[in-house]
Amino acid sequence: MFSFLKKTFLITILIILVGGGIFFFSRSSTSRNPTPPFQKDWSNISGWFADNPQLIKEWTNHGFTYEQTKDWIDVGLAPDESELVNWLVKEKGGNYANSEWILNYGNITELKKQYWQGKWRIYQTLKITHQEPEYKTYPNPTLPISSVGTNYQELERGHLPAGSALITDTLDGSNRGESELSNKGIDFIIHACPQPRSLFNDDQDFINCVVKSVQNSIILADQQRLDQLAIPLIGGGIFLGSCNPKKLAEGIVTGARRQLTHCQTLDKIIFVDFASPYFQLALDRSNQVTDYFGPPKTLAVARGDIRDKNLHGASAIVNAANTQVKFGSGISGKIAEQVGDKEGIDKKTQQLIKEFQQAIPTE
Repeated sequence: MFSFLKKTFLITILIILVGGGIFFFSRSSTSRNPTPPFQKDWSNISGWFADNPQLIKEWTNHGFTYEQTKDWIDVGLAPDESELVNWLVKEKGGNYANSEWILNYGNITELKKQYWQGKWRIYQTLKITHQEPEYKTYPNPTLPISSVGTNYQELERGHLPAGSALITDTLDGSNRGESELSNKGIDFIIHACPQPRSLFNDDQDFINCVVKSVQNSIILADQQRLDQLAIPLIGGGIFLGSCNPKKLAEGIVTGARRQLTHCQTLDKIIFVDFASPYFQLALDRSNQVTDYFGPPKTLAVARGDIRDKNLHGASAIVNAANTQVKFGSGISGKIAEQVGDKEGIDKKTQQLIKEFQQAIPTE
């Protein structure tokens, strides 16, 4: 009897040990990091990928493999046209999703034109209704604000509606004193007022808001009877979040181009790239279908410091502001360094925002 119990006990211990070993081995095996996949050399497809590694991420984020990317680029598309390919595959579909069919039967130029026409339709021209609060200050003059196409019914105190714009001088906000910008011939700052990417559900909603703020900036420049306007990458920097800056630049160029065709005096927009050529790439793509964009107006790209008038030649520059229209960091901070009185301009913008909010109909 004792021998039987002893054997049973030993067998039980053995089962526990073996089972525990299997469990440990299983846990160890599953928790071990998998071997990373072989990283292919994308520069074999194009040298662009070596110089701009973010392009690899753009293709893979759209779900394209190395081989698929190579097939599309071999067709004649550029490494920075993953968005266009994504449109062909997911929106056009059918034969257009097949790179070999495109090569043999497709018309790349016509397809690019269709793609940009679609973008053109997204960013509608803003049209003043004169029902906006800035026009409701009679007998006082119209406020130097443009809120066309925005939602101004529910605003936090001290904020302009997202997508609006406000214009000031480069002195103290009341045309007094002097400034480094003014001495260089830059007399106006148009403060574009989008919200950061983090407050939107997706990239396109964020881009729409940025584009609207740029279009309202263009309206103010035209009302000021300016002939040239310099625009940086509004919505970049800390505002950008996870949004693709190339896609943002394409939206700004397209929306600005459309708004410009309806201006009376503003005849030239200079997009100012700083570190990366996002505007240059976007404008190059847009110019491929320039015949679709109506009356000829001048669009150009400069690369450097927007505070340098010799770079762009405009007497007005757009500031990447926020809805409180106070100077901050990034481009806004750099512009603030060369105004006459930063606090004076901030005080003026707050006064204008207060007057704007008081003019909003209560019913």
